[in-house]
Amino acid sequence: ANYAQAALRRVRSNEWSREELTECLEKASQQALLAGEIIKRLRRLVSKRPPEQTETDLNDTIRDVLEMVRAEAEGREVHVRLELPEELPRVRADRIQLQQVMLNLVRNGFEAMQHTPTEERRLSVESRVIDHECVAVSVTDHGEGCEAQHLDRLFEPFFTTKEQGLGMGLPISRSIIESHGGRLTAQSNLTRGLTLEFTLPIRPGVAG
Repeated sequence: ANYAQAALRRVRSNEWSREELTECLEKASQQALLAGEIIKRLRRLVSKRPPEQTETDLNDTIRDVLEMVRAEAEGREVHVRLELPEELPRVRADRIQLQQVMLNLVRNGFEAMQHTPTEERRLSVESRVIDHECVAVSVTDHGEGCEAQHLDRLFEPFFTTKEQGLGMGLPISRSIIESHGGRLTAQSNLTRGLTLEFTLPIRPGVAG
């Protein structure tokens, strides 16, 4: 939808080239195909079928998701900082489901910074290894944050601190991560904003 909207804006402004329009429409088509896959996998999750797990490079998954939301980040004037080590162990995971988790976490950060001054709209995405057992991925925003008593409630269905939203993105994300043997948590930052972090075992049976 973001790339389709970008294409519309370019056409309406009469400031576009064939190459730019083609790129936007190709990205929009890719997003539509991914959305269909996400819906199919979420239906499988709800029906309690096991995820389609394969050897997955989390850093590649993160980069793919950030490419999907690049137009949205630019539109919201958010600066995204990546810290991804080159030698990150692979995990066994359903790649499409993990993409949905990353989309939820990144967009949660974008929306949290809606009222943040433009120069302070920074989103940090980091991956790392914990004790040679787990891979952790964190998404840190500089938004309004969350009161301590509401941190755990962020993962309750239909609970939301946003002006608009269904309150389902984080509960679904936690369900996906837990179905992979991992954990998804939220922590308030020392200065401002929130950090959402999930862990996944490097080897099957190793908890996060």
